[in-house]
Amino acid sequence: QRVEVLPRQDRAQGLEVPIEVDLVAGKRQRWHAGLGYGTDTGPRGTVALELRRINRHGHRGQSEIKVSQIEKSFTAGYQIPGAYPRTDVITFDLGYADLHPRTSEESRSSKIATGVSQSRGRWREAYSLGFQHEDFTVGLDEGISKLLIPRASWSLVQADDRIYTTHGQRVQIDLLGADRSVVSSATFLQGEVQGTLIRSFADRFRFITRAQVGATATNDFHDLPPTIRFFAGGDQSVRGYAYHQLGEKDAE
Repeated sequence: QRVEVLPRQDRAQGLEVPIEVDLVAGKRQRWHAGLGYGTDTGPRGTVALELRRINRHGHRGQSEIKVSQIEKSFTAGYQIPGAYPRTDVITFDLGYADLHPRTSEESRSSKIATGVSQSRGRWREAYSLGFQHEDFTVGLDEGISKLLIPRASWSLVQADDRIYTTHGQRVQIDLLGADRSVVSSATFLQGEVQGTLIRSFADRFRFITRAQVGATATNDFHDLPPTIRFFAGGDQSVRGYAYHQLGEKDAE
């Protein structure tokens, strides 16, 4: 909550000056609540809890509830510092989502996952294993999917200022899949690359562009739930189109 640094020049011995640092810990819990309106979501509300210090070993956690016209969801996570606590973390996550976009998709999904992330040079890598159960309807396809999904991701962030970037870039690479022979109702392999580029000019303007490309290899496409398929549209995607309005088409 507060850090005060005081050089004690009155106790200096030659060029050595003692430094006193006074630390006041922040609150162990942090609550957040918000109300808003979005063209994608309609009226929406959020309640979140952050547990900053669960114990003396550095464990922490968080949970969040979201409610809107298109989404009702709950997520919770628990983090344990790894072998190198400054960069390594072991994660446990669970969540539930009831999604009803205004187009053709709806799903009710439950997820549980565990993983580990660490830094490797300038890159950050993460590996996880999760199980997902989803009851879905999308176009003419409907069903119940069960997927055991291993996932690997790599991210690189370079920025002059993480809060307000005027010159930087970000790259995210994801690779995931599932196999019918291992507790899954479909087999697929999916890769996705996302990138953001920010450049400033004339000391007043920022040029910001995003790109996203992905592909799925599968013979069980109609058994894949909408959370695994690719959709576009919305204020963080292709503007001018409703959230998840752009996707594959069928007779419906």
